[in-house]
Amino acid sequence: MSRSAQRNILPVHQNDRRTRSRRLRILAVPVYSIAAVLLLSSAVQAKKVLYSKILIAAETILPQCADLPAGSCAYPLFIGAHSPRMKGRPEEGLPPALSNLPGARFNTAFSFSQTDPDLCQLETFAGDLSRAAVWVGQKATGTAWLQRVEGAAKACQVHYSPSIRMGANQDLIWLRDDLGVTIVGWRWCSTIAGEVKGCELHLTPRRRGCGVKEGLEITVAGLSPRASEVLLGDLAASVTRLAVNLIIPVSLEHCLTDGQFVDVAGFVPDD
Repeated sequence: MSRSAQRNILPVHQNDRRTRSRRLRILAVPVYSIAAVLLLSSAVQAKKVLYSKILIAAETILPQCADLPAGSCAYPLFIGAHSPRMKGRPEEGLPPALSNLPGARFNTAFSFSQTDPDLCQLETFAGDLSRAAVWVGQKATGTAWLQRVEGAAKACQVHYSPSIRMGANQDLIWLRDDLGVTIVGWRWCSTIAGEVKGCELHLTPRRRGCGVKEGLEITVAGLSPRASEVLLGDLAASVTRLAVNLIIPVSLEHCLTDGQFVDVAGFVPDD
């Protein structure tokens, strides 16, 4: 991977792309603000283990964006690579299915279960995870699937802000490979009055050498809803293009380049 110094914004040379960027500038301001806060919080969470933080044009990793209507895909993307250094996983006495969660998601669920046990019931959430794991386990190796976190289990993963009527949809990304069935990331999309406004994608490689203690998390913020669909539909190629722009330790390079990430096939059914 490249070790060259990263520029804050990659240049866009074609006139049509510059024109589209100017048109999107006003629309992108809220996205800039949200993403900047996100990456700043990631740096704090990582306790100075932030490897890379860049802003690039969506077309850089999603060439399909160039052919989509302006505003549907081509927001600038905020991308961060960091090691979360997650807290301990107090799993004693908890449902085994929770061990499938990436560290950040486990910590969120455990925290919510402590602050509001009536709303966040870990047994309910674990049941949803168990059913999803069984379903994905029946699929071909190398196939990724999304699981929408709904119902009572949603309270263990997503908080709401009634003052601005904002909610969220979260989809866990499951994968079956030679290491078994596990969750390798999640997509988080904010909603206002029921309409999806913006999305983030978090990728957490769980390959050998990419465990919780020395793990790697890639955050892609500033995604429009359409861009998130395009990225998930071409995830393997997108991660390859994304990796070229990131600075990460040599010991973790294989986390993004050993073929773990595959295109997402669709949603895990509810039944």
